[in-house]
Amino acid sequence: LPIPRHDLLPLDKYVFPFISSKFTFVISSRGCPYHCTFCRQKIMWSKMFRFRSADHIIKELELLKSIGVDNVLFQSDTFTLNRKIILELCQKIINKNLNIKWGCNSRVVTIDDEMLYWMKKAGCWNIFFGIEAGSQNLLDNIKKKMTVEQMAKQVRLVKKVGIEIRGSFMIGLPGETPETARETIKYAIDLDPDYAQFTITTPYPGTELWKS
Repeated sequence: LPIPRHDLLPLDKYVFPFISSKFTFVISSRGCPYHCTFCRQKIMWSKMFRFRSADHIIKELELLKSIGVDNVLFQSDTFTLNRKIILELCQKIINKNLNIKWGCNSRVVTIDDEMLYWMKKAGCWNIFFGIEAGSQNLLDNIKKKMTVEQMAKQVRLVKKVGIEIRGSFMIGLPGETPETARETIKYAIDLDPDYAQFTITTPYPGTELWKS
């Protein structure tokens, strides 16, 4: 696909919280290989995961720099899924001296120390994680395929390198009780993300959660 014509948009009218300069979205990949029961992305992109090459993404970032955009949100379901491409992309951003600031969406089990080091060095300041719940039973019910211990460990890695964390938590998941809801709230407090987002579970048509 060709690079989107960002220059045709009225970018001065787009505002992102915590950022004062121009910003826009860049889609680096489509799809997700995971099977969370509530996720509507399966309806949009299917289970197939497709990632653009680092060189193709760099061309888009260079276009954005040429029109005065130096803040980007990589609006992909799991930006960090292809480790090789992410490392290559970060190193190219550094080598080309693009000096951009960016955030992304990620899954905590797809990151590691080396990746986070290069992401930080390449301008990453914020990562959005879908944590969802602090109860292992609830995580299992939505097929999250992660443990509360894994997520806590990975969040500590991100904090260690100095990247801000946005954590997403869900209230009203299948099997939730007042006690497990309190577990999720306590878990969010213990993790201490820079920003915590709590949403009401919504069964989108077509998802496994909708059908169950």
